[in-house]
Amino acid sequence: MALWHYSFIVIPKEETNMFVWEDKFKNSEYGFDDAPFWDFKLYDKSVFYELSKILPREDSWHSNIELYGNENSNNIEVYVDFKRIKSVSLRIDFRSNYSFILIEIIEFFILNGFTMLDENLELVILNFEIIKSIIDNSSQFKKYNELSVDSKS
Repeated sequence: MALWHYSFIVIPKEETNMFVWEDKFKNSEYGFDDAPFWDFKLYDKSVFYELSKILPREDSWHSNIELYGNENSNNIEVYVDFKRIKSVSLRIDFRSNYSFILIEIIEFFILNGFTMLDENLELVILNFEIIKSIIDNSSQFKKYNELSVDSKS
């Protein structure tokens, strides 16, 4: 992940109760595994096709990843195995004017019953100002701004 990106994990909202009770998903020896959240209700990858109105569908580096948006900028990656979703992530490029994209994605997530976890694996309230605050207060955002100021000096 680039210094100018902030990533979120997308999960079905109805499965967040499992997240509260099953801390083992938070800290496995291989990192966080969001696949169990997608296994309880089988979602078809077509649920995300509407995203192409917000982020154009592009070719991915991996055949199992449906990529919406630019691989090096704002995007949503939907990892699919046998047409079933196994993992979804959202990456925001804070060098871009991401406000419109984020507002549209928040609406899509609310309408389709999804929610997000931040990079600290905390549940995120789907509100633009709250999410912007999470990004603005992230270590990479602060470091990027610090380096940007230094390079202009």
